[in-house]
Amino acid sequence: LCTRIDVYQHAGYFEPGQASELKALAHRSSVTQPPAILHRFAQRYSRSGPARAEAAPRPPAAMSPAGQPCG
Repeated sequence: LCTRIDVYQHAGYFEPGQASELKALAHRSSVTQPPAILHRFAQRYSRSGPARAEAAPRPPAAMSPAGQPCG
């Protein structure tokens, strides 16, 4: 997170002078879910995982207001 703060410090997401405060806040935070989310993602979409991507249901294609597929 601190690397992202450094990278985006001058990209308009926050005032550049807030970078140190944001990094300090990040260091004080307890983040526990991302490793579990990443593990489940890798397990689901890996070629050797128990639930292969082909077996996962696909969301419906996005449609334009005119009823045409988007993208």
